Amino acid sequence: MLRRKTIKGGLGEQLRAMPSLKRLTDRDIAALATSGVEVNHPAGTTIVKKGDLGVGFHLILDGTIDVVLDGRIVASLGPGEYFGEMGLLEDKPRIADVVTTSDVKTLTVLSWAFRPMLERNEGLSRMLLEGMSQRLRSLES
Repeated sequence: MLRRKTIKGGLGEQLRAMPSLKRLTDRDIAALATSGVEVNHPAGTTIVKKGDLGVGFHLILDGTIDVVLDGRIVASLGPGEYFGEMGLLEDKPRIADVVTTSDVKTLTVLSWAFRPMLERNEGLSRMLLEGMSQRLRSLES
């Protein structure tokens, strides 16, 4: 019988507890945890500015953010949700601003670590593709 290796420790356990990451394997969770750095952003901070080149993928650990496109809030995100993947996958400028609506802690994977992490971890790649598909579908409705 195969046994799944469990992740022990603060960040790994926090990631494992997030419903949005429940389909990831322990290997995927470990890759995410070890590829990123925890970053604190005070309320009112613009983490991502429309038109800038992407420098990171951001998974929200605590707090809330608004995605703002041309002055209009198009999405509000919280713990377990993420942003910044599109600019890194396409090497194109950011398409919206991301502004914190509370104090926020993110797990940030910098651009040079992002693609190698995805290439080695199929579950993370699948998660991002499914997330982008859901976002596109929500725009249709």
